[in-house]
Amino acid sequence: MRRMLSGVVAGVVVAFCLVGSLLFALHRPTPHEVPVGLVAPDPVATQISQTLASRAPDAFTITRYGDAAAAERAVRERTVAGAFVADPGGPLLLVAGANGGITRQVLEAAFGPLAQRTGGTLTVQDLVPLPDADRSGASTFFFVVGVMVASLVAGVALGIGGAPRWQQAAGWVLAAAAVGGTATLTAAGLVGALPGHGVALFGVAALASAAIAGTALALVRLLGPAGAPVAALVLVVLGMPATGGPAGPRVVYFGGHGIGHGTLVLAAWMAGAALLLAATALRRPATPAHRRTDLSAALYR
Repeated sequence: MRRMLSGVVAGVVVAFCLVGSLLFALHRPTPHEVPVGLVAPDPVATQISQTLASRAPDAFTITRYGDAAAAERAVRERTVAGAFVADPGGPLLLVAGANGGITRQVLEAAFGPLAQRTGGTLTVQDLVPLPDADRSGASTFFFVVGVMVASLVAGVALGIGGAPRWQQAAGWVLAAAAVGGTATLTAAGLVGALPGHGVALFGVAALASAAIAGTALALVRLLGPAGAPVAALVLVVLGMPATGGPAGPRVVYFGGHGIGHGTLVLAAWMAGAALLLAATALRRPATPAHRRTDLSAALYR
């Protein structure tokens, strides 16, 4: 009965955290310190900044650029989510459709009224549109989610499979490469949703898989079977809302610009998992109950 209830409770907790974390992040998105470029004379720039700050405090972080070309480059490299250009020929909003429809809607809602106040009609220019193979822009999200779930399963299976610890460590490395390769071949080749970026996608997927599977394996080693739901909670709450983030879209749509931060985060997760695995490897495995009984009987025979 206890094992049955523990399984039910684990499922309820994971469901609550998974559904809650996803919906909390995505059901009613509100801008918070969204980086936005601005090209305008000083008086106009000051007025725009003050208006945005009064309407939506902390919603945007404004970066001034000297000309439209510099702002365009910043959008293409994903340094900013978009840029507003107060052009004499009419206000212009530079966006990247690959950032997602929500980001574009937020920017248009914020800068559309500002353009109307100047008596002009806002022109929106999409500098990084989504390709025909991924019109919804959701492919990178589901790609990373698939890698996360597969890696979590692999890490837990390695931990509870009963293999010697050196085999678990070897399996961890092999699983990361296998999951990353399978996900990349499926997305870029079989389905064709993310073509043309196979090597970079494999690198990101394998690194993410190593971080996730290693964390799950280490927690199962440390906590036993209870480590599986704990790993799911840690990876779901900390990892799932940000799965795109940023590595996938930056590789596929933005030429890898700015991927360094995301790569460092994944590398830190992987290093932490490796340290946990090394620490648990130093612990002597507990002797199973039936082995202890047999040993006691032999000693006192």
